[in-house]
Amino acid sequence: MKFLENENDNVEKLFFDLASESRMGILQGLSQKSMKMQEIGRTLDLSATETFRQLQRLSDDLIISKNVEGNYTLTQYGKFVLFLCPSFEVILKHKRYFLEHDIWQLPPQFLYRIGDLSKAELRVDIPENLNHVEEMIQNAQEYLWIITNRILDAHTRAMVERCKHGLKYRALFHQDLLPSVTSDFAIERCIERRYLPQTPGIVVVTEKEAVVSLPFIDGKSDYVGFFGKDLTFKNWVTDLYLHYWAQGKPWQPHSTTE
Repeated sequence: MKFLENENDNVEKLFFDLASESRMGILQGLSQKSMKMQEIGRTLDLSATETFRQLQRLSDDLIISKNVEGNYTLTQYGKFVLFLCPSFEVILKHKRYFLEHDIWQLPPQFLYRIGDLSKAELRVDIPENLNHVEEMIQNAQEYLWIITNRILDAHTRAMVERCKHGLKYRALFHQDLLPSVTSDFAIERCIERRYLPQTPGIVVVTEKEAVVSLPFIDGKSDYVGFFGKDLTFKNWVTDLYLHYWAQGKPWQPHSTTE
């Protein structure tokens, strides 16, 4: 079997294959099940001529194939192409957010997985988001992990109350916050604290849901960001948290960054 690439293959050609509502509809449909040409046409409300033309193009480019029973299916290559599409969808859907926020401070392995945010909700109402984070803290039963560059009194009170009920709490602070983390806030039996010279915005993870809010390009942060309970999104945020937690330096009361 030959694996040499066709000299006519290029990214522009692949993007053209995907730059069609009907072709993307065919790929989405075939990701669910194999179908004959007539069923594809009926599902997408396409004429027989148009259905054949689109199927022929996708077949020529090896994204789909037709088996001996006459059913069209995604090829292994086609499955891989479709697997990567959510990343472009996330980037396009939230392009104004990415214009203003520093996506490039994230490690490359998380940028490659940016499609994992496809089922998260971008929420822009800051007061509402602050209230939602407080509700997350109050509703957490098992654990609460936070990365922050500022401490809000309302959130602190909620954390302290949950810690009294056995919540396991991890806090990763910007080092400038250390003097403000008092012993009243530090309930030793449930809290682990580390610090970083620079934090990647705001991250909140519980066993139920997650939040990530990237910093603006100038480094300032707010609570505009992605919220969600979707498992794929939550795993992305969890992995991001663990990445930075591993880099954090342990801190105990009265310790300094020196």
